Amino acid sequence: MEELGVIDLMITAHQHQTIVGQDHETYYVQAGQDAKELVHLSINFKKRTTTYDVESIDSKVIDLNEYEEDQELLDLTFYDRKAVAYWSQEIISDKGLMLSVNGLQDLVCQTHPFSQLLHDAIHLAFDNDITCVHVPMNGEKGLSGQIRNEDLYHAYPYPDKPMDMTISGQNIKDILEYSYSHLDFVNEQLSLTIIDETLCTMWQGFNYEIDMNQEPGQRVMLDQIDLTKSYRVTMTDYCYRNYKNYLKNAIIHESYDETMSTLIAEKLRDPNYRISCSDNFVVKNR
Repeated sequence: MEELGVIDLMITAHQHQTIVGQDHETYYVQAGQDAKELVHLSINFKKRTTTYDVESIDSKVIDLNEYEEDQELLDLTFYDRKAVAYWSQEIISDKGLMLSVNGLQDLVCQTHPFSQLLHDAIHLAFDNDITCVHVPMNGEKGLSGQIRNEDLYHAYPYPDKPMDMTISGQNIKDILEYSYSHLDFVNEQLSLTIIDETLCTMWQGFNYEIDMNQEPGQRVMLDQIDLTKSYRVTMTDYCYRNYKNYLKNAIIHESYDETMSTLIAEKLRDPNYRISCSDNFVVKNR
């Protein structure tokens, strides 16, 4: 096979909108969140003596609504779609829980009942004292009232799995510093978010304080955590992947088979489960 040339192409996800661009010789596609859009790339080459160089890249966001659904495929998936429709309406909890989230500030300024549910669910995987959960999706709305499978899917649509690992106290501080360095408050209200919301983490198992009056990188104070010591923690594989640059020396013990949404459903189905928020962190934003 003759090598014609190499294209440096990077594809990322979890962006607020679909963007196609170029940074020096690297072309990138930032896919819109929830996989709602497809991007068609047309790459034009210019022939050199022994290789082909990229001359231009044209991109177009594909609106799937412009295309008719294939009837043969609809017939093939008829029973699958009926099964999914039935599953989506199955009731997980009819307790009338009030876990609604009214913006990111609800989750990053204090322990919210919805984030407490995430902590309680991840505890089902591994019995570590320290747990780390993250905002499941941009524009998180939480849960409320009668909760069906469909509602849980919209609140936590991604197949994140818990991981049992050992990390340092410094790792914990670095992860918290990163997210709060990309937030800003005015008059005690969250005014600026220059971070993907799913990278905002909430921790339990120790107390901590965030002082937004301090400079970025100097805002986190951890109580009962020695930065030089190691701690057994449970976090999702999503957190691990996105903070891997901080977790180079982490020891991974085990990855759980079930997803977070499955564990959340298990908690919600428990007739004896009651949400009791652990107020273990505070954010000073005056």
